[in-house]
Amino acid sequence: MAVLDASFWINAVRAGLAAYLTDFFSLTAPPRVVEEVTALLDRAPAPEAAVMFRDWQQRGIVEVVAPGEPLDRFDVGENQAIALAQERNWTLLIDNSAPRDWSRGPGAYGSLTPLLLPYSCTTRGA
Repeated sequence: MAVLDASFWINAVRAGLAAYLTDFFSLTAPPRVVEEVTALLDRAPAPEAAVMFRDWQQRGIVEVVAPGEPLDRFDVGENQAIALAQERNWTLLIDNSAPRDWSRGPGAYGSLTPLLLPYSCTTRGA
């Protein structure tokens, strides 16, 4: 299982890597991350990351899971994502460096979008 943060999701979609996430993880996102990404649907045109997230959520590919006790250290979405990953001992998918680096304590592993590049190249046969 992995917990998405908005930064990771947006960058993974922009880089064409989001489709590979389900090869490695079952995906979850805390409520605030869902709000942050889906709020982008109000833009015209709606960014691909927001449209794809809504589609994946509706299809059950991304499950919304709230943490028991969110942190109070970074932005609300980052706090919820870190707390959920730590509580459940799930992989944290986040690109913001300060929260990612802080979260590398017991119970969470922060991953960057660029770490998916080797997998996408292998899958594509490059």
